[in-house]
Amino acid sequence: MDEAGGAPKDRRVSRLEWVAAAVAGLVVLGLVGMLLREAWSGADLPPDLRVELQAPILRDGRAHLRFTLANRGGQTAAGVGLTLQVRDGDAVVETRRLTVDYVPGRSEASGGFYVDALRQGQVPVVAVDGYVDP
Repeated sequence: MDEAGGAPKDRRVSRLEWVAAAVAGLVVLGLVGMLLREAWSGADLPPDLRVELQAPILRDGRAHLRFTLANRGGQTAAGVGLTLQVRDGDAVVETRRLTVDYVPGRSEASGGFYVDALRQGQVPVVAVDGYVDP
């Protein structure tokens, strides 16, 4: 019919519209998949905190010990207490403490301890003391 108000003509959908619809559908499916994975991946698990020391950097008669604090759990940990002890056999030669303010779930934080220069046979040992819920 005519364009002046008659019945609509058969309209063919262009390739561009099909491509746009397919991309939008893939985006929606991807978002749904991410939400389902998040729901099933243990987001409600409590913080699982692990700390690793890197090799010491000796500078100006002191040792700088960098650490990486990983939270493998799903929940956030706040006020994470860390204690570093320098041990010589069974004896504790030096102790340092610090607090990491905030470690979100499935993320990492890093920092460092300063101690007197490590001597032959001294071993630095770091431990997580605890955390509070934010």
